[in-house]
Amino acid sequence: MSTILIAEDDLVTRRMLKATLEKFGHTVIDAADGNQAWEMLNSPHAPQLVILDWMMPGKDGPEIVEALRKVEREQYHYIMLLTSKSEKEDITHGWKSGADDFITKPFDRDELKLRLHAGERIIALENNLASKNRELEWANEKILTANARMKDELQAAAKTQAALLPNGEFKNDKVD
Repeated sequence: MSTILIAEDDLVTRRMLKATLEKFGHTVIDAADGNQAWEMLNSPHAPQLVILDWMMPGKDGPEIVEALRKVEREQYHYIMLLTSKSEKEDITHGWKSGADDFITKPFDRDELKLRLHAGERIIALENNLASKNRELEWANEKILTANARMKDELQAAAKTQAALLPNGEFKNDKVD
């Protein structure tokens, strides 16, 4: 199972969420406020699956999501906002910040488990896509190198042919 970062300022909710996630088989790293969560998310081995409380001291959930989405990262972070908010404009604000999903307080164990599975599937797809992109970049570099080498060889062959022609009738030794 995956490692999950949870950031929740309410100790009781944080402990309940952590215990639930551990029962599901996940490893849990927890933060008591937004600043601590932000610090953890900027560490080299930050979890890709993240549950952030919407409102907490320091940076709030949407602020963290927005800041994460502004910076290009090697790995995708699937972020769920934990909230008691249900107004349409609040949810819209959360989506616009870049959140992937929402979990309402108090959270339902079964719903949480299903949403986590969806998040894990998306993370796997994102990781696979990133891997394929790296392979394509490597292949593209190989092609560019081979093309440059072939161009040099063709230009050398054109010069040799031009030198063998009588009276320099063929002076075009440049290959486009």
